Amino acid sequence: MFKNKSQITSLKISTKCVVVYLLFLLTQVIPVTTSAYDTSVVPIDWSSFRTYIPTDHFSVQLVSALKNANKYAVNEWYDKIKGYASQSSEYLHLGGTAHDNIRPPAFEAESLAISIMTGIYDPDYTGVTIEAAREIALKLVKSVAYCHTANTPQGWGNGVQTSQWAGVAAFAGFLLWDDLPEVDREYVRKMVEYEAERFNNLLPPYTNPTSIESGNTHAEETAWNTNAIALAAAMMPNHSSYTSWMHTLCLYSMQSAMRQIDDSSNNEVINGKAVKDWVYGWELLPNGTLINHSIVHPDYMIAVANGRMLGAFALSLSGKDIPKALLFNDDLIYKCLVDFNFAAPPYLVPGGTIYLRDSSDIYYPEGNDWGLCRKAHFTAMDSYADTLGLDHLSSLKGAYWGSLHVQRIIEMQERFNDGHTYLDATEDSYSGREEWVADYLARAYMAQWLRNQERLTVTNALIAEYDTEDPVVLLNDLIPYQSIQEAYDASSDGASITLRGLTYQQNLLLDRSVSVSLQGGYTSDYSSRPGYTRIKGSVVISAGTLEIGYVMID
Repeated sequence: MFKNKSQITSLKISTKCVVVYLLFLLTQVIPVTTSAYDTSVVPIDWSSFRTYIPTDHFSVQLVSALKNANKYAVNEWYDKIKGYASQSSEYLHLGGTAHDNIRPPAFEAESLAISIMTGIYDPDYTGVTIEAAREIALKLVKSVAYCHTANTPQGWGNGVQTSQWAGVAAFAGFLLWDDLPEVDREYVRKMVEYEAERFNNLLPPYTNPTSIESGNTHAEETAWNTNAIALAAAMMPNHSSYTSWMHTLCLYSMQSAMRQIDDSSNNEVINGKAVKDWVYGWELLPNGTLINHSIVHPDYMIAVANGRMLGAFALSLSGKDIPKALLFNDDLIYKCLVDFNFAAPPYLVPGGTIYLRDSSDIYYPEGNDWGLCRKAHFTAMDSYADTLGLDHLSSLKGAYWGSLHVQRIIEMQERFNDGHTYLDATEDSYSGREEWVADYLARAYMAQWLRNQERLTVTNALIAEYDTEDPVVLLNDLIPYQSIQEAYDASSDGASITLRGLTYQQNLLLDRSVSVSLQGGYTSDYSSRPGYTRIKGSVVISAGTLEIGYVMID
């Protein structure tokens, strides 16, 4: 264990110094080996699924658009845009460990894996055999997993979006599990386990009630963080952390869609707990909108549902019901897209609803910093609304809107012979726009396919037991106290105060001439240290010294 030996005296600890120390700890990488394989992954039982391709109009449109995306992926994108085809090594050189290096290949791997395993990949249309396409998908999966920090020192991981990237790559690997070599199965397993374990006993971030209308929501980040958690639970139901993962999955899912004010008194029970008891802060405004990039942002409204849906798919494929928490307030968000009227002014002319009747266009009430030609994420949201009944509050239903939105994607793709969607960044400024389209088209189709397999079943049963007691503090790894201050007051020189990886809403005054160590991030039984502790309050030192580790102070 690394320790910060610097001692802090006679000052109020700043969040910055604690975060710097935390980041130092999290960047220390211990080399790993694959000499012993964990057999806890339970593969998908494909024999329980029917060979069936939906024939409704919306599904047929999705297949058409996805075939174009596949064609581009296995030809122009893989061969020329990324230059992967010319690499002869076992694992692709992805060019680095940042967003643009990891997320796009993970998205393409997932899109190809869904297309192949649901039976809609068309070798005659793409000009590439299904065997070759499968090899491309496998190469992408195992390369992304191989360079994760759980498997390669100084690899990617443990970042703001990395749970999403890991979840997406792991989902592709889960779909193609039977074809993955044993060593790469272990890389995938360790990647998703590592990212899921980060969130055990760690409360999700949230927007303060006083700032929700003027800043950036944490909704999409919180929803994205469910990806690795859900995949770990779906893949490893016998894992010692399974119960914790399922509770954390519900917690993060609920928090990502909490409404300001309304849900603080909501007594509806979701998966064993009243909505008001899930609340830690707010993400949505009462009408279902949210603020991101300092504007009312429809792209991020649907990022909540899109972020959580991957977990729903993984659990369904593994034979489990979908916790209702994963769909919390999605119906409200969808109704807002369809029916909420934005008056102009104060919103941009001409005002009106976000979805426009008989049109694929999207009205952005305060503009959009990504571009106005984005349709794939709305298409996916429409598919979820259609297949899971999230459109029950809306005047027009998901299949209607989905058909409009995906048809516009097809028309954009028809401009090019290679199947890609966008002309250039003027239509969508996101660097991974083509991979993004491919992934959301695949997810939209996966929802339709699972509905036709009768696998999209939702449960409101208690998913996992959760701790209802206040966080406990241990003094010298032995004596329990109910507050950090109580433990400090009872400590002698050289004492150690150990904290669980939760949020402690407490203040701490250190006013005695003793040296104390404050160590956070532990599991409920203090047997391991997968996360960090957040103290929401002040920590003031007027005497003595303090050594801290795995603690953040808000």
